[in-house]
Formats: sequence, structure tokens, C-alpha cells
Amino acid sequence: MDWFRKRWYRLQLWLWQRPRSFLGYASQAFQCFCCDFLWSFLVIISWMLFDFMPDPRPPAPQFFNSANPLALLLFFPLAFFEEIVFRYLPLGIAISIFQKQKLGALLRISAISSISFGLAHGFYLESLYLQGVAGFIYSLFFIKCASGNPRSHQIPPLLVTTVAHAFHNISAHLILM
Repeated sequence: MDWFRKRWYRLQLWLWQRPRSFLGYASQAFQCFCCDFLWSFLVIISWMLFDFMPDPRPPAPQFFNSANPLALLLFFPLAFFEEIVFRYLPLGIAISIFQKQKLGALLRISAISSISFGLAHGFYLESLYLQGVAGFIYSLFFIKCASGNPRSHQIPPLLVTTVAHAFHNISAHLILM
């Protein structure tokens, strides 16, 4: 139990240390991207090692199957839309109600939102596992970058998670292409 309390306390401290400058927010976006990319890399490597590659899915539209610069630019508005739906609406409202005081409730909302995020990427166990955990990573960074002030807008955390999400999608697209 002591081990769990220490980890919970460290998580609380980390989430309460909000960035104060543009460079701080940019650093958080980069850290979020790195965490998500590392998670994706570890999952795919473990699937390859244990010979558990998911069944092939229907191919993406031809527009996204090339190095089309316009397709790469579309990743930003698509990521922005997903971040609005799965982070900004549930967590932005919850943070304005709880003001980051009830971290357990915020994490439960994050878990529900992340499960929804994973299922939105396909009703498969592997998409829930891969994108669901990635969604939880985005949720943690959203909470970290949020001000906790109910009158404050939650635009900086939305931008942090959108940038990290878009760069992850672009890098995954370029690697898998």
C-alpha cells in the first residue's frame, strides 16, 4: 500500500506542475508525442515478438496511402476534431467543475474517454489496447497543462494534445507507408 501511495503522490505532483510559458507547453507536446510514440513502438514490437499481428484491416483511402502533402496537412484538423471530442469536451468540463481538486474523478473520466477513443478507432481489442492507452496518455497531458481555474479557457492543453496527436499520426503514417 505504501508503494501505491508514493506513486499516487508523485502523479499528483506531476499533474499539478503546469507549464508557465510557450516553451513549457511546447516541451509538454514533445513529451506527450514521445510517450505515445514509445507506447506504440513497444506494442507493435511485442505483437511482432509474440506473433500476434492483428488481422489486416480494410485499406485506407488512396488519398492517405501516399506521401501526399495535402494528406499530411489533414492530420492536424483530424487530430483537432478528435481532441475536441475525446479530451476537451469531457475533461474541459470536468476540470472547470472540479478545478483539478478531485484527481480520482478526472482520471475516471479520462479512462472512460480513452476507452471511447480506442473504440472509435475500430471495435477491435488491439485498437482499444493501442489507441485507448494512447488516449489516456493524451488525457494525462491535458490535465497537466490545464489551469484548474473554472473561468480559464482550456485552449493550451487542447493545443498541446492536438500537436502531439497530429505529429504521432503523421509519423505513424510515414513509417507505415
